[in-house]
Amino acid sequence: MTANCQVSRHFAADFNLLFTKCQESIEICGFTVEESNSSTGCIVAHAPTSWKSFGEIIEIQIDRNGEVKIKSICVVPTTLIAYGKNQENIQIIFENLDSLLSE
Repeated sequence: MTANCQVSRHFAADFNLLFTKCQESIEICGFTVEESNSSTGCIVAHAPTSWKSFGEIIEIQIDRNGEVKIKSICVVPTTLIAYGKNQENIQIIFENLDSLLSE
């Protein structure tokens, strides 16, 4: 089982706004959007290699009720310890999202 982390948060914002701002947050973080589907609310991104891991896949699922679920998974399936990198990815995405929504 690979190292991963998942966190959900609820926002009082329109679905389309949340979807757009999540994509912007990913780009601010320096991650690359690999897939984006506004009809399903799904965004898949890739975080680059760091000294903590060989990179992570970030999956974001946005529902119509304002819930945003973010999951960060190490790309190497045998990774057992990522030194908190998955948690950091999720935290920085939510921090940027909070900032973008308050503009």
